Amino acid sequence: MATSERPTSERPTSDVKSKTDIGRGDVRTSDVRTSYVRRQKQNRRRTDIGRGDVGRTSDELMKIERFEDLRSWQEARVFNKALFEIISKNPEFIRDYGLRDQIQRASVSIMSNIAEGFDCDSDAEFLKFLGYSRRSGSEVQSQLYNALDRGYLTQEQFDQLYDQVKKVKELIGGLSRYLKMSDVSNVRRK
Repeated sequence: MATSERPTSERPTSDVKSKTDIGRGDVRTSDVRTSYVRRQKQNRRRTDIGRGDVGRTSDELMKIERFEDLRSWQEARVFNKALFEIISKNPEFIRDYGLRDQIQRASVSIMSNIAEGFDCDSDAEFLKFLGYSRRSGSEVQSQLYNALDRGYLTQEQFDQLYDQVKKVKELIGGLSRYLKMSDVSNVRRK
């Protein structure tokens, strides 16, 4: 056995710190603090926070005061407009009340859940509503297949709408990841 290696049972007692000693100038604790500060600086420089709210730095996300400022909500709104426009130009799609209502309700639910969750009292509640919103996006994607199979959408329209929903879901997922990793509890408030 090398002299520098000691079995754990032979450690000198001076190397062992009690729980009360940690945080009182302990080297390991200061390393953690330094690492935390370094991560925070990197987050401020990062322009793509988990692919959510792309193009915004952490400082810009901190300035979000209304749900309308969220990129995920803005893109969901663009998607809604595109979907409703395509539906309104297709008389067969309009007459299929069941499918039309289902896809429109799920589409509206995406942006509504983002807005409703934004006004929750905690990030945990907000995350729950972001989850509902993402699942509504999956429901829309499934209903788009139904519309394609029934001939209400061309392949080009299907691809365009599907990709838009995918983008919205990615933005929502990125925002969710950011909220989960953030130590800031009031990212979106005041």
